[in-house]
Amino acid sequence: MAKVYGTALRGVKFEGSKLMGIDWSDGHRSLDASFKECVLDYSSFARIDLRKCTFKDCRMLEVNFSEANLTESDFSGSSLDRSRFQQTNLSRANLAGASNLLFNPTENKVKGAVISLDAAVGIVAAMGMTVSGFGDAPKRHRQP
Repeated sequence: MAKVYGTALRGVKFEGSKLMGIDWSDGHRSLDASFKECVLDYSSFARIDLRKCTFKDCRMLEVNFSEANLTESDFSGSSLDRSRFQQTNLSRANLAGASNLLFNPTENKVKGAVISLDAAVGIVAAMGMTVSGFGDAPKRHRQP
């Protein structure tokens, strides 16, 4: 719950840290940091330039990434349960190893982003569509 108003972070590496509830958007408009095995629950990175930022093996419950620039960022092994992506630039971001990923691709810049097949199916399902072959196999009735 720390306040980071007016704080500039350059080349900072957080490892195994609990940084919960921090509103990083109170600081400068860009952040040059990496996060490894961190807990970032309930944090906000809204409107921040996070290009090439690393979030490796982090837990990020209900994190706000609205209007952030996550171009070429890496979310390998991270859990993004209920995290918010709205008007977010995810261009060329690596989201392939992220779990619990859900966002609307029409509300975000996603060109060149990499996601897992499971995330793609979840995103499509959230948009009201069904992907044939994933959880919708017809039920077979046994003959008496």
